[in-house]
Amino acid sequence: MVVSVASWLYVVDYDLPTANPSRRTYFYEKVRTIMRKHFGKDVSFSSYSCYFSEDEEVAKKFFEIAKEFCTRATIYKAQEVQRFRKK
Repeated sequence: MVVSVASWLYVVDYDLPTANPSRRTYFYEKVRTIMRKHFGKDVSFSSYSCYFSEDEEVAKKFFEIAKEFCTRATIYKAQEVQRFRKK
């Protein structure tokens, strides 16, 4: 199914070091806790070290947390043009 959309999507691309597994775990726990507390949202993570949100405030908060833990983080504002999902 192809759905045409024209909304903004915020993408946070980050590199979380693998050398310290407990720090990685703490990062993900902190993100989940803060997102639930401030936005009432659960967070799902891709395996590509990217976080996607249609909400600018949520994406910026994720970016701030990523800056604490990651060796690199970049936030992008992208226009989603088309989405594909199999049912």
